[in-house]
Amino acid sequence: MCEVNDAARKKLADLTVKLPVVSHRHATKPVTAKVPVTAKAPFNASKARQHQEVWANYLEMEIESTDSVGGKMILIPPVSS
Repeated sequence: MCEVNDAARKKLADLTVKLPVVSHRHATKPVTAKVPVTAKAPFNASKARQHQEVWANYLEMEIESTDSVGGKMILIPPVSS
């Protein structure tokens, strides 16, 4: 068993990262809703669209958008297999 002394504990505490509340740059308020479930592959196009809509709503953004140089951006929600 490995013992951790007080000095090591303090160093570990100092390394702890405190993340800010996530918000989208176009959002009017911070994202505070419960995180949607991750899609489980395989699934059909209809289910993929449902996941896009849920995640877009959660992130307070559009499913499809255009960036400042005209590139088309499409929201791809997280998926597990």
